Amino acid sequence: MAQIKRVLTCRPACVESRLPAGATLISLPIGCAKSSAGSSCLPSLFEFARVSRQRRLSTMGSITLRELRRRTRLDLRCDLTVCCYDYLNNLQTVCEAQRRMERRYPVHGIVRRAALRFFQRKGHVVYPRGVTVDGAGACPDFAFLRGVRIWFVEVLTAAWTDRSNVARKRRVESYGSLIFVIEDRPKVEFESAREWRQFHRRIRSIAQRNPVYLCPCSTGRLRRLRSDSSMPAR
Repeated sequence: MAQIKRVLTCRPACVESRLPAGATLISLPIGCAKSSAGSSCLPSLFEFARVSRQRRLSTMGSITLRELRRRTRLDLRCDLTVCCYDYLNNLQTVCEAQRRMERRYPVHGIVRRAALRFFQRKGHVVYPRGVTVDGAGACPDFAFLRGVRIWFVEVLTAAWTDRSNVARKRRVESYGSLIFVIEDRPKVEFESAREWRQFHRRIRSIAQRNPVYLCPCSTGRLRRLRSDSSMPAR
């Protein structure tokens, strides 16, 4: 910490040469202090620490597909080599389909990134791309290892929690465990109270068989849903 403080208070000309390894200098108008020469402002200590922490989280606890195959002894495929059809019956990779979908519906991307950070912080070895077993018929959003057992993680928005979609995602359960991370949509965003109640009945039904985590887009903080939990009063 003392080293970081010295870096942030030195003259701008020598900042980049004295930054810690892997750190990037950024400049923000808020929370920064001017140098003695009166030139551009330097980032605050808190912003510097935040950026460094995000970089560490993006790389820590990750694993390559080759190593994942070796440790699980499964014929795994990533989303770059698995193909699917879109609603116009055009062939595309799962990676391309996800990118297009998340451009139209950003909620899925928000929840997916929050789920990645959550399992990385828990110390799991994470493969951060879509991955499946050859011939499984479904490609979850990412996976992590617990010992030698693979855990697939599927991210669902509130609109895609129907029974047929969940059943299709469960095809990978023959090869490992499956966790669902579901968008925790507020009640006010549903068209009616009846639709909101149906959504919570569906996710409690999913939780009777699979671990379920709920993630509100406003906070990005996952919480475990218990299968015997009651209907939230909100």
